[in-house]
Amino acid sequence: MDNLPIKRINNNLDDIFKIYENISSIFDSINVLPEPITKKLKDAILNDQELKKLMEGVRDRRPPRFVLIGDSGAGKSTLINAIVGHYAVDESDVYRGTKSAEYIPIKDETGNIIWEFLDTRGVSEQSECSEKSAEDQLIDEINSMSPDAVIYVRKADDRTEIDSKLEFLKKTTEEMKKNRKVPPSIFVVSSQCDKLAPSSQVDPKAYTKNERKMANIREREIQLKELFEKHQLKFKAILSVSSSMEWDLPYEELKQLPIEEHMQHCITDYRYNIDQLMDVIMDSLEDENAKIGLAVARNVKSVLNGLAKKFTHSFAAVSATVALTPIPVSDIVILCTLQAVLVMIIAALSGRKLSMQSAAEVVTSLGGVGAVGFGLRTAAQQASKFLNLVFPGAGSGVSAAIATAGTEMIGEAARRYYIEGIKIKELSNQ
Repeated sequence: MDNLPIKRINNNLDDIFKIYENISSIFDSINVLPEPITKKLKDAILNDQELKKLMEGVRDRRPPRFVLIGDSGAGKSTLINAIVGHYAVDESDVYRGTKSAEYIPIKDETGNIIWEFLDTRGVSEQSECSEKSAEDQLIDEINSMSPDAVIYVRKADDRTEIDSKLEFLKKTTEEMKKNRKVPPSIFVVSSQCDKLAPSSQVDPKAYTKNERKMANIREREIQLKELFEKHQLKFKAILSVSSSMEWDLPYEELKQLPIEEHMQHCITDYRYNIDQLMDVIMDSLEDENAKIGLAVARNVKSVLNGLAKKFTHSFAAVSATVALTPIPVSDIVILCTLQAVLVMIIAALSGRKLSMQSAAEVVTSLGGVGAVGFGLRTAAQQASKFLNLVFPGAGSGVSAAIATAGTEMIGEAARRYYIEGIKIKELSNQ
């Protein structure tokens, strides 16, 4: 599956939330269950906290907000371009809202903001502000933005004095803690690492195999780690990155083109560790709304895969709850329905809409990755339920484990089919 336009991804996520909202009516349509059991199962799904949090993030998703701190020339603008994956930032394309920082919104093809950056000026430039102290101005702007993460950018080959700059960063973060229960995490970026010796090697495919280059990169990371620890500055991660991208058109011409066409004019792409930086930031985000928003903004298959796995994990946990319900035979109807809803959600992630009937047919196909296997799971599950009637509690663990594993298998197969594009026949042979 190729990357989708941002607008389509947002539409897909809206469809996913509609499916979740309609789960209650889906279960109401199953006539084989007594009303009290139906209610209990609906509550188990709709009150599952992990699934609820994930769905609220889908509904209330918003653009991720990042503050970039570092000296001028550290490569903050090029880092933004490398992160968003197109030529988004140029000196003439900056919104100047304050004297000490530049607010940079990045929009999708429909004009909706999908990224928000606050590019702060260097410490030396901050000191030029006279109306307020540099710290107060910057803190006001950062608190106003309420960022999800702070990215400190330092050139890998920069040997200038750093202690005063880290003290400035420390004061800033300490003031931020007073205004937020959970302050944003700090990520340290050693930028332009391709310029470290041997500087002639700028392609990461080559220099990642060069022992001398990689040793210099690791040494610089260690130095930064020691400096941050010396100043008692907590950070989530230190990564060396390269944001090097060259274009065959000037910015004025590129910005006239649709965003999705920018990369067609990128003649060299020597980005290094940019995806890894976004991965560690995404993993650290406390706000599920921002996490889903970041997934949308990144628009890469790996992120869609990650969301599919999250949904699968959540639905597998709910399946265990369903399996613990002391009613033989009927729970298979519920589990198949639950798995069909999971398939509908994963299909929607890839941009495909399925009816409940179509999703149920897919569950049968995916569950029949060797129909014998599915039959064994069903038989074992029901046997454990009947065992539970004779020896209360004896069969529950087995049944819950089987239900969980079966749902995990269905979700994984659906992910590989809809997002990875692997045919059902190929899945059957694996």
